[in-house]
Amino acid sequence: RPSGNQEGRILANKIASIIGALIVREFPQRWKTLMDDLFVPVQQGGLWYDFNNPNESATGLGVKMCLESLRLVAEDCTDSDFNTRMSTTRRNDVLIGLNEVSSRFLPLLFRLLEHVAVISQSKASLHQMRQYLLSQQQTVNSMSAEQAAAYRAESERLSETSQLVADTLSTFEKFCRSMPMDWIISPQQDVSAAFLHLMREPASDIQLLAVDCLERLCLRGKFTFDQWIRLIKELPDMISQANQQFVTEQEYALVESNVTQTANRLADPLSAQVAFHRSLSRMLAAVVNSHICFMMDKKVLQTTTPESASVSRFLRLLVDMLQHPSPRVCGEQINMWVCLLRDPQIIRGKLLLSFIQEILSAYLSMMVRLRWEDIDEQTHPQASLMEASWDDGDDYDAWINDMRSRSSQLFRFLGNAAPHMVCSLMNTRIQSLIAAHGDGIPKDHLDPSNQQLTPNSEAVRQFEGIVQPLENTLHGIPSWVFDSSKQLNTNDKLNNQAEIRAVALKSMNELAHALLQWNPNYLWLKFRRIQLLEALKHFWKYDPSTLLQGVQVLMDYLRAPDDWGTQQIEADGSRRMSGQIVSLRKKSSSALVSIAKRVPHHLVPWLSQLSEATRSLLSVSSSDLIPTNRMHLYEFLSCVATAVEDPVQRSTFVGNVLSDAIGTLELPEMQQAISSVSSFMEFLGIAGASQSPSSVTDATTVKAVTARFQRFFSAINQLLSVGKRCYEAAQKRPNGGIPIHAFPTSSDPAIQSFPDE
Repeated sequence: RPSGNQEGRILANKIASIIGALIVREFPQRWKTLMDDLFVPVQQGGLWYDFNNPNESATGLGVKMCLESLRLVAEDCTDSDFNTRMSTTRRNDVLIGLNEVSSRFLPLLFRLLEHVAVISQSKASLHQMRQYLLSQQQTVNSMSAEQAAAYRAESERLSETSQLVADTLSTFEKFCRSMPMDWIISPQQDVSAAFLHLMREPASDIQLLAVDCLERLCLRGKFTFDQWIRLIKELPDMISQANQQFVTEQEYALVESNVTQTANRLADPLSAQVAFHRSLSRMLAAVVNSHICFMMDKKVLQTTTPESASVSRFLRLLVDMLQHPSPRVCGEQINMWVCLLRDPQIIRGKLLLSFIQEILSAYLSMMVRLRWEDIDEQTHPQASLMEASWDDGDDYDAWINDMRSRSSQLFRFLGNAAPHMVCSLMNTRIQSLIAAHGDGIPKDHLDPSNQQLTPNSEAVRQFEGIVQPLENTLHGIPSWVFDSSKQLNTNDKLNNQAEIRAVALKSMNELAHALLQWNPNYLWLKFRRIQLLEALKHFWKYDPSTLLQGVQVLMDYLRAPDDWGTQQIEADGSRRMSGQIVSLRKKSSSALVSIAKRVPHHLVPWLSQLSEATRSLLSVSSSDLIPTNRMHLYEFLSCVATAVEDPVQRSTFVGNVLSDAIGTLELPEMQQAISSVSSFMEFLGIAGASQSPSSVTDATTVKAVTARFQRFFSAINQLLSVGKRCYEAAQKRPNGGIPIHAFPTSSDPAIQSFPDE
């Protein structure tokens, strides 16, 4: 019976599962006639078809049952996680038996793949029929009975044959996972060559299955160098042929839509192919990733060999695929580029150098988050493609978060591989962003209450997408690039380190000045500016010429006005600070701490300026400077203090830092509070609450108690925080931070008081 019958296919699958269970149980010990019982024509008592008889078709359900049973057996016997009830001994018996008779059924399966020619013939015949109908100004619904019968027969032939090839590939996909390699690649038949050829055929997802088979083969990592190079050479040509075939398929689809009067439902070409492009990108990456050792072969690394030219052409294909409009296609290759870029032997060669800028540009574009609302509303220029790439907004959010996490390594290795290119490109990219979006243009998705930009605004999203790449690339750049005190390697003929250093320093200085000169008016752009300045700490570690200006900008943001504004009024009549300005100030102070931890020694020359600036900030009323900012400022100053080498200067600076906290604790009010338990209970408002329970809801009382609590414990916390950091830093110094000349020779307690103490 024809396999196109849906009810028949369901029944065939059930029977195939029974046959597969029998094979697993009885073959080869008790079922020795497996081949004669299944893979012979029906006339001889089997399930196969007689390919010598032109009246018999390979699309019968018997062939379907044989293919499905083989697929199930291969899955059961090679995947222990799938079927744990089967013993290892039994699995080995079945696999050994199948290997012995593989020469009988593999040629039969290979012959089924040749039916792809029938698919091409059927498509051409149907196309001619449709063209004839168009020439006669007819549609499918207006055909004569004879025409309809011929059209239906050819359509069924196409459907059944394409399904047959797809079923065969599904079985081969299981073989490609873990069956012997000579089942697929042998002198008698090279099934991998058939996979390459079938990549051109989109019917019944044949091209997707063919790509999956090739990917499974590659992931096993068992190709010889010659087999690998042959695949590297042939894949670009086969993909080019697949692209040409897709053009033909589009012509067929256009004619079909006109004949069936469904032109308005014709799929977008990129959307129709996005699943194939994703699988193809993943498979091409697996070709390199699973055989990374071949990339270090002398024949590949030497630029004058044919093998090197083939690999370079293959890499060009991969880089071209990075330009695909769907970020999903680009994301499939990220692990491969990480593997290539982290290998020092590959990096020292010139194989990847010409692709660095294109790789970085592609992944920079991918980092900008999409607004899924635009896709839902069909206002995005590639809305249909994005819908085909992800299920919904949640699926996209999960993907972009995972991709950003995985891309951090890629950006670091790119910075290590070509620091001058990366610095130049990042400088150009960020300066172009400042020029295009620095003032908020196009000023979309504004908050209606204050006309401020929001995280969904185009300008904010563009800057948000560049923050992580800048941080990661600068982190990955070797120290000798920025550190002028380090001696360059003049013997490295492949890389001119002096030129690399000059270009990198010039680019980063230009970038630092551009960020310092950029003064955005919108709150969310200020937030992105803080993030970009924080990333420069990796550059400031070696070139602090713009460090003080950057620190000053971050300190100014600690008292930035509440541009967002809020209509919420506290019980005491004061206006509540908006959550956006609180986030901005917290980010600014945490950036100060991050920079101070990275480059404290460069801040030491400006101790007086820092002390004056922080004292000015800390003297601001508590309602204007939030407690988190105060703690971060003390943390920032304690980081700087640990870098001061002179003990006396260090103790003086620490004393100045903690003067406000100590002064707070020495106030008569605080001394009275800690003089007894009852006084402390009264200080915290507990005693008052027990006497007058209504006071806990009185706004004035609550605010006063909260202010006292915050003031007292903030001072203690500041002492503990600064003291802990100074103690940890002292333990790392020689003699625990005590200078040799300061060791006391007298028992006088006044002399034994060390500066650090």
